[in-house]
Amino acid sequence: MNTMTAKRAKKKSAMPSGANPQESARQRESKDITCAVRLNRSLYNALDEAAKRDHTSLSDIIRDALVSELDKRRKASLIRMIEDKKLEATLSSLRQRAGEHEHEQGQTIEDLEEIERILKAG
Repeated sequence: MNTMTAKRAKKKSAMPSGANPQESARQRESKDITCAVRLNRSLYNALDEAAKRDHTSLSDIIRDALVSELDKRRKASLIRMIEDKKLEATLSSLRQRAGEHEHEQGQTIEDLEEIERILKAG
């Protein structure tokens, strides 16, 4: 048996019979990752007390808090995106009206400029 064949045979024997190599990759991807987070003493003490009181782990509380915070941030981002789209639609509508009503153009330009300022500040 040559070296390459021996390595392949050894690799195959290391895998449980009927195991799917893609399944093993998925299992590795789903494993938890450890992350060190620095906390001041009072925050750690409050976290520790909450975990003891609720009969849970510090990690569970931190994970729940992170999920909540990420969800809150995602929603805020979506709301900002929707507001921007609404402002862009209003701006487009005002530009169209400005072209149709040239005699009212002075006020419309001020409206457009205000919306543009809001969009840039957002």
